[in-house]
Amino acid sequence: MRPINCIVYTHHEPLAREIDAYVQNQFRVREFSDVAKFERNLRQTHHALVILDLRSKHSLELCRTLVDSHDNFEIIALGEPSTDPMLEVNKLGIYACEPLPLVRTTFQQVVKRAGQQLNLQLENNSLREQVQRKETQPNLSSQPPLNSETPVGTPMSLGAFSRSLRHIQNLQSLMENIVEGVASASLVARVGLFAHDREKPNFRYFTGLRCLDEARDASYDRDHSLVRWLEIHACQIARSHLEHIEDYNERMMLLQELDTLGAEIILPLQGRTKLLGWLFVGQRGTGLPFSYQDMEQLLLIAEHVSTTLENAFLYEESAIQRSLCETLLHSVPTGIVSINTEGQIKSMNYAAEHCLNLNAGEALHQEVSSLGSRLADSLLRAIHDEITV
Repeated sequence: MRPINCIVYTHHEPLAREIDAYVQNQFRVREFSDVAKFERNLRQTHHALVILDLRSKHSLELCRTLVDSHDNFEIIALGEPSTDPMLEVNKLGIYACEPLPLVRTTFQQVVKRAGQQLNLQLENNSLREQVQRKETQPNLSSQPPLNSETPVGTPMSLGAFSRSLRHIQNLQSLMENIVEGVASASLVARVGLFAHDREKPNFRYFTGLRCLDEARDASYDRDHSLVRWLEIHACQIARSHLEHIEDYNERMMLLQELDTLGAEIILPLQGRTKLLGWLFVGQRGTGLPFSYQDMEQLLLIAEHVSTTLENAFLYEESAIQRSLCETLLHSVPTGIVSINTEGQIKSMNYAAEHCLNLNAGEALHQEVSSLGSRLADSLLRAIHDEITV
């Protein structure tokens, strides 16, 4: 069975944990106790298994609304047997009503069958859309050719964008500059940046302009369907071009991620060997759609951002390693002094400062002879591979 979203509404945290443990291998589970966030997430979801805890406030009203919406949802209501809410939702014709407390094996079988029903709906929708596309496919031979006079939108200033990223060594400041530069260059109000988290094995939101709360809270592990799609296809995702993706499930997954981020286009940031993250942009401030030229410029911007970010990540990693080496160097009780091939002092740990009664800040970049002739001779002979005693 293909992975499907399972959206849970409950005010009882133990029940939320129980449901997650029971169905996480079959579904992508998202849990909500706030009714506004739950409804907002539903509006951004095109097909899902919905589990409602009837003991929670507003759950009965939510169930009625979902039944009336005729969307691709299968609803499972949870409640105490023979209570009025359970009797009422049973009359609404939802997929199932399950008594509390849950019986694990029974509940897992119910949600499995609901998932199969949803997958069947997706396959039917996919076949229906394929038939409709064939029936409505335009005759391309009758279309006028695109020439140099065809309006293609306003070109974006890639040079100005590139200059805005120079001389920025702080990673967070660099990312903020990237977002502001993309917004200015592409004339959009909403831009966000996801990147690989060095401390955790996932991708998270780092910075953005006018982004939705859902985007700020989102986190994607390496096995997430969006991450895998970007790694495999390595191309941009444009809302206006989704109809070209034949697989209905892929198309719906990408549409759902675009809705979650409030985006029109997602641009992968590809490093030399791995996916670094992605940029997403919202609608243009002018109200005009993105032209082919705009999309080509966005791809060039994404390539430039990828190179800049990869170098920044390497620089940050190098700085961390350098800081670690310096910490280890200063923790050694033995005095250590290093010089370059020209005989200039390059480093000195605390023990050496104490032994030589010198301040490292004053000694660095000075001639090694300032340390005394005997020590200077030993260091100079050492860098020329001569044995010293």
